[in-house]
Amino acid sequence: MDTFLQHSFLCHHGIKGMKWGVRRYQNKDGSLTEEGKLRLNLKNIDNTFSKGLVVSRVSTKPYEPVLDFRKYVSLQNKSEDKWINLYKNYYGYAWEHIYETTKDIKVSSIKTNINAYKKLVRDDPGFLELAKDAAEAHRKQTGISASGDDMNDFFKSLAVPTEGSKKYMNYMNMKYDAIADKFGIESGGNRSVIILEPHKTLQFKKAILRR
Repeated sequence: MDTFLQHSFLCHHGIKGMKWGVRRYQNKDGSLTEEGKLRLNLKNIDNTFSKGLVVSRVSTKPYEPVLDFRKYVSLQNKSEDKWINLYKNYYGYAWEHIYETTKDIKVSSIKTNINAYKKLVRDDPGFLELAKDAAEAHRKQTGISASGDDMNDFFKSLAVPTEGSKKYMNYMNMKYDAIADKFGIESGGNRSVIILEPHKTLQFKKAILRR
C-alpha cells in the first residue's frame, strides 16, 4: 500500500486572497457581511442559507408565535428601515423580531417562483381562479388596488391565507424551505424572503422596541 495513504493529514483548500480567521460572507453572530449581501442574488439564483443565519422582521407585537402558516423575514442585519419607519409613522413604534435559522434552508429565487406559478396555471385548470380570488382578498384586506397583472397581483397576496396562496406555498414547499418575496424585493425590500414552515426552521431570539 502506498505509505502516503497511511497517514492522516490536514489539507486546506482556500481561495485567492483568503485569510485565516476572516469571514467574508457571514459574521460570527450569523448575520451577513456587506460582501455576503452583495453575493446573495434572490432574483435569479436559488440559494441555501446556512444554519445559524440571523434574520429579522417587523411587527406591532413584542412576541409572535413561530407556529403559523408562514413568516416574512429580512436577511439583513435588521429589518428594512423602510418598514420600521412605516410602522413607527403609523403606530408610533415598531417591534423588530430577531430569529435564527435552526437548519440549512433552501430558498427559491424570484425566477423559480414565476416559473412555478406559470406551471400551476398551465397544469391545474382551477389554479388561476384561485390566484385571482387570492388577489381580490388581498385588495379587500389592504385597500391596495389591483394592477391588472394576474401574476403580480397574486404574489402581492401571499401574506393573506387563502386557498390559492396555500396551494402555491404547499407546491413550493415540496422542494424549498423558503421563497424569495417577489413583491417585497421589487418594492425595495432587497433581501426579503418568506419562510414556508417557520416552526421547522426558525428559533426566536429576541424582540427590540423601535421608537
